[in-house]
Amino acid sequence: MPSKTLLFCTSYIADQQAWQQRYKRWLEHYRQASPGHYLLCMIDDASPFVPPEKSLSRYMALDEIPLNVARPFMLSFPERLGRQALTVYPGWWRSFFSALRVAQHLGCDRIVHAESDFYVLSQKMFRELGKIEQGWWAGWCPRYNCAETALQVICADQFATMKLLSDTDHKRFENQFAEEILPFSGFLRQFDGDRYSEFRRKIPANADYAAQVLPEQAVWLK
Repeated sequence: MPSKTLLFCTSYIADQQAWQQRYKRWLEHYRQASPGHYLLCMIDDASPFVPPEKSLSRYMALDEIPLNVARPFMLSFPERLGRQALTVYPGWWRSFFSALRVAQHLGCDRIVHAESDFYVLSQKMFRELGKIEQGWWAGWCPRYNCAETALQVICADQFATMKLLSDTDHKRFENQFAEEILPFSGFLRQFDGDRYSEFRRKIPANADYAAQVLPEQAVWLK
């Protein structure tokens, strides 16, 4: 990879079962898939369950993350903002925009947001994501013919724009979906994938990615 990339998800881990079925699974998948310049991170909305130390390092929101951090790590907020309705989710917005502060502190020049139920399944797709050096890109959801915000690639030339949005009163974002707000440069339509859990049991073998993956759905890296 030519650049250092922060690869993160937002998180709220209710209990050990949620950790095992969703977040640990995500972590192990991307640890296997993203060696080298990717830094793996969970930005957490005050989860009641704390993952074991052997899985990742944990820092509180006001802590200074070591510049030489290498292990997967979690940034935790002490108070939960949560989600009050389908389009009212201040906890997600806070966690999402905090990725910019983390990336800049650690000297990253690209942010990849892969939500905790989103899986990149092909090495081809990982290679292509690594070649993106400009813009703010989102995945694509064929089922609804709309942006798939569970996958985003935000390059350094868009960090100032992300900062402006971050500094905005997030109440302004209420009653809107993220895809209606975020200023995408374009969409990653060239890959095969969808929100398969909504209309079939198994993810097809030719998929490059899958969104809204359920615990019972098998994932892979081919």
